Amino acid sequence: ILSGNYSSTSYFENLGNGKFRIKALPFQAQLSPIYGLVSDDVNEDGNLDILMIGNDHGNEVFSGKQDAFNGLFLLGDGKGNFTASKEITSGFNVSGDGKSLSKLFNDNGNELFVATQNKDSVKVFAKTERNQLTENSVIVLQQLDTWCLITYLDGTKERVEFYYGSGYLSQSSRKMRIPKHVKEIIICDSKGKSRKIVPNGI
Repeated sequence: ILSGNYSSTSYFENLGNGKFRIKALPFQAQLSPIYGLVSDDVNEDGNLDILMIGNDHGNEVFSGKQDAFNGLFLLGDGKGNFTASKEITSGFNVSGDGKSLSKLFNDNGNELFVATQNKDSVKVFAKTERNQLTENSVIVLQQLDTWCLITYLDGTKERVEFYYGSGYLSQSSRKMRIPKHVKEIIICDSKGKSRKIVPNGI
C-alpha cells in the first residue's frame, strides 16, 4: 500500500553523491496546483529565480475550481531560499487557468516569458530594455547538448542542464544566455563530446 503524505510545491537541492534536500517554497506557491515553471536569473543579480503559473478549472462540479493563484515571481538568494515578489512590483500576473510557461528569444535578442491559459489569452512578459541581449551573449545549443559547466571569474562553478520539454506541454528556446563575469563555458553533449566557449566582453 502506497500513500501520499507530502504535497507542498517544493525546491530540491542536489547535495551530490545521490543525496537531495527538499524544502517547501513560500506559502504563496501553495495556493493552487502549479503547471508552468521557469527557473531563470530574471533580475540579473547572479541568483536563479522562479516564475510559475497554475490553477485548475477542470475539476468535478462538486469540488469547484482551484483558482486562487495569480502566478508568482520568486526571488532567489543563491542559497536555496526564495522570497515572493509582490505582483504590483513584478508586473507578473496570470490569473486564469494557467498551463504552460516557456522562455523564448525574439529577433532582437530579448528574452520573453510566454504563458498560456486554457480557453483564455496568451500572455507575454519581457525583460526591461536595459537587459537586451546581443548576438554575442546568446549561445544557440546544438541538438545533442545536454549540460554545461560555467566557470566564473571568481573561480566559482555552476552546472546547467538543458532539456527537451519545460513543463506542461511546452518547450523553451534551445538557447542559453551567457551570464555576467564568466571566464569560460564547457558544453557537453549526450555522446560525451565537449566544446569550450570563452566569452568576449561579457
